[in-house]
Amino acid sequence: MAEIRPFPRRPGPGRPRASWLVPAAVVVVAALVVAYIVLRLWAHITISSAFFDALGMGGAYSTLIRTSFLLSAAGVVGALVLALPLGLVLGRRVGLLPVRRIGWIAGGAVFVIGLLVLVPSLIGQRDALLAAGEAVPFGKTDPVFGRDVSFFVFTAPVVADLAGLALGALIVPLLTLAGVVVFATAVEGPLGVAQRLLSRAGTLAAVYGGLALIALAVLTWFRRYEAVHTGGELIAGAGRATRDVGIPTTTVAAVVIGLLGVALFALAFAPVRRRLAGTRTMTIIRAGIVVLGVVVVALVVLATPWWLVLVIPLIPLALAARPTGQLTRAVNQQAAQALRGNDAPLRIPTWAYGAAAAGLSVALLILAPIGTAIYDAVGLRGSTLQVERENIQATLESTRTAAGLDGIETSRAEYRRGGVSREAIDAAPASVGSLRFLDLEAALAACRRLQAVNRYYTCQDADLDRYERDGQKQTLFVFGREVDYGAIADFQRRHFSFTHGRGIAMAPVNQIDASGRPSFVVGGLPVRGLDPALERPEIYHGAQPDMPFAVVNTDQPDGFTDERPPTWEGAGIDVEDNRLALTLELGGLPYLGGGRQIWNALSRVETADAQLLIHRDLTSRLDRLAPFLSLDDDPWFVAEGGRMYVMQNAYTRTDRYPYAAQFDGTSYQRHAVTAVMDAYSGETRLYVMDEEDPVIATWRAVYPELFTDRAQMPAGIAAHLRYGEDQFDYQAAALNRFHVTDVDRFFANDDAWASTVETTGRGTEGRRIISPARYSYAVLPGESEERFLLLRYFKPATEGRGIAFSAWLTAESEPDRFGQLRLLRFDVAEDALDSVDTFVASVARDSELSAQIGLRRDQVLRGNTIVVPIGEGLLYVQPLYLDTSADSLPTLWQVVVSLGDGRIYSGSSFPQALERALTAQSPGGGGAAGEGDGTGPPEALPTDVRELVRRAGAAYDAYRTAWNAGDYEEAARRLEEFEQLLQRAREQTGTG
Repeated sequence: MAEIRPFPRRPGPGRPRASWLVPAAVVVVAALVVAYIVLRLWAHITISSAFFDALGMGGAYSTLIRTSFLLSAAGVVGALVLALPLGLVLGRRVGLLPVRRIGWIAGGAVFVIGLLVLVPSLIGQRDALLAAGEAVPFGKTDPVFGRDVSFFVFTAPVVADLAGLALGALIVPLLTLAGVVVFATAVEGPLGVAQRLLSRAGTLAAVYGGLALIALAVLTWFRRYEAVHTGGELIAGAGRATRDVGIPTTTVAAVVIGLLGVALFALAFAPVRRRLAGTRTMTIIRAGIVVLGVVVVALVVLATPWWLVLVIPLIPLALAARPTGQLTRAVNQQAAQALRGNDAPLRIPTWAYGAAAAGLSVALLILAPIGTAIYDAVGLRGSTLQVERENIQATLESTRTAAGLDGIETSRAEYRRGGVSREAIDAAPASVGSLRFLDLEAALAACRRLQAVNRYYTCQDADLDRYERDGQKQTLFVFGREVDYGAIADFQRRHFSFTHGRGIAMAPVNQIDASGRPSFVVGGLPVRGLDPALERPEIYHGAQPDMPFAVVNTDQPDGFTDERPPTWEGAGIDVEDNRLALTLELGGLPYLGGGRQIWNALSRVETADAQLLIHRDLTSRLDRLAPFLSLDDDPWFVAEGGRMYVMQNAYTRTDRYPYAAQFDGTSYQRHAVTAVMDAYSGETRLYVMDEEDPVIATWRAVYPELFTDRAQMPAGIAAHLRYGEDQFDYQAAALNRFHVTDVDRFFANDDAWASTVETTGRGTEGRRIISPARYSYAVLPGESEERFLLLRYFKPATEGRGIAFSAWLTAESEPDRFGQLRLLRFDVAEDALDSVDTFVASVARDSELSAQIGLRRDQVLRGNTIVVPIGEGLLYVQPLYLDTSADSLPTLWQVVVSLGDGRIYSGSSFPQALERALTAQSPGGGGAAGEGDGTGPPEALPTDVRELVRRAGAAYDAYRTAWNAGDYEEAARRLEEFEQLLQRAREQTGTG
């Protein structure tokens, strides 16, 4: 045998003395990177801990950070467990080349990849793991596995995710191992050392491969549970085919894959490999065929007899493996040839066992979907209702329970045409006051123009709420006067000077001043109209999204007054003690980039008493405190007891409720929390609104410091609770089809509902939108008290049948009845009241109003349609605005009123339009839309057609003159006169 000699040293001068510089530089750079990461982590923990502590919620952050460190440690240990075997087994000397160090190189690579994958993935599972450990039972079980719903919501998904993470992590060293083998074989193969490397690699492959199959088995086992929450509308869980074939087949597959993993792992032990090496090849092959037969028997017995079809390919394979079979002869012939050539006897390599196990696992995984599809197409007989009645029933019941529809109080809506009377209107002042002929967009534009006061103030949103003023309940638009940070680009002023908004504005939804604009009953600076007056009008913490951080209690003047503001007192973070940490957290290194900007800014101001305010808007604050909650899109301002607050609803939701249909990806949702934040101090409380919700009970067990009992909410704050719109929309979406309780009617779907549709927006056509839910005062049938409700209207979903209401859904916002749902069912009859769609169509069909809208075209803005019950009838209102130029404010032009009988009445004000409607329904009142109010009684008008036309032309000319002069009140009066004269002319000529 030829002597093996090392390769000669490369000729030339010796190694340069400075060869250590490159590795040293790498080490220094790596150390700096690690130090920077550690510093940023320290800063994040320091500032976050101070933030939670300032709110009195430090215990929740302690739980969070402690669990994060434990999971990070687990990730490091996991990465070491993955990497060390490569270094220990492959890192030993296997040749004369530097390839002997490839094991440690490969192990290092696996360790780094493992860290990058495992640590963030495990930290990302932190809340899910904590919730699974504290899961509160729902008290409801699924119809397939008989497990409590909490198992599907909390336990099964986190175990499946961890199994998937383990599987992905184990594939990394397997791929690395394959790369090492290929590289080493290519480099050292000529030296005869590849066989030794292959032997060691085979041992490691058995370990990693076996563990990977076990992880796959666990993942497959827990993925079975996903079959019961597919989210379909007719069958939202496992159908008959899935229950009969899919789930049992997957169960068998999971068990078999787990056993294959254990068997493959056993090959890592030398005695097992020696025993296999001494076993004849045909014996192993026959044993494999027996294993396949056992798997088929298990599938037939535990899943379905249909799997007997798998015996068909096994029969020829078993015949070929007989002592006289073709496969046996081929193997014996190959063994004889090896013996004659003095070759090693034929043996099955270790990798072949792994490949066979992996192949069988893949085949088992695809059996379930294939078998389910074939069984559903061929095996099941009968109609869908006959075959799937049990599963349809489960979907109906589970969806109603998950959406909270099973607790709805249902009653008949006995409203009638002509049921609105003057007496009923007088008895329902709050309900009439909720009729919004002041539209949101118009009100918001007016606030920005009239109440912003300063170019750096703005009204970000209009919030609808109720207040008692002068002993009367009123529905008001509420506007917080916040800083317009989009107009402030300078860093110093953005974070140190313009630190807070100021005050609040309010306007009744049904009051218009003489110019056709909102009548602000609260507004100005200082704020006027509130009783008691605001003690702290400053808005340091608000509702607008992404408010920037602020540093207060410095020597910087207020950006609005150029005076140093009073000392702020609240839940902040001390700047002087945390200067480096906040610089690193908010910007980076003190002398680079954003960090340099913050560091220098802090160096130029007085910081002895300075406080840092972060997460200043309630949405971002809740995202930081409780990221597991889903937030409503509409936080709202509240003025109560001399202080201002921001309130926001938050929900628990999941898409894993068994057999519950999904709406926008949600199968279970509850209005679980209402958050309240003091706009001045930032003090924040998360009040639990639904103590029967097991999801919020679980999170409360995990982070008890975050939540406060609803009973501790001050009565003044509770008076401004609003039932969550997103929750209401979810329940309304479910109600469209799931209002029925009979499975046959549900399957037929001939009584489905849809939300009403209305026309809003600019121009002669406007745009069609689904009627949104409305907050309004109302008196429901059988009651006498006006209460603040959230309303939604339904019509038949069948095309062409939506001329009347099908139902209304209401949700209580009053504290003593908060969250109670009531469904008002409308009878379908010839004299049924119009739906919103019909009312809007009537507006479009009215010849006079349509003609006037056509004349003004894009100057016309349609507002939302509001319907409220008044007495024994319904009152419909839609405002129409005029917006004549880009720099003007929309002004109320006409209010359209109906009593649900197909007729509409319009006027330049709500009282005028309402009076016309009431007059028309009174005996002898007539039905013309233009009668009953104006410059004089109809009989006082001239009867000569020529005189009528002349006076109508003069009235129209006077209208145009007044409009061009900006005298909108006079213009409205003249237009009204023109309409009356035109109507009388039509009557006289018989063209009405």
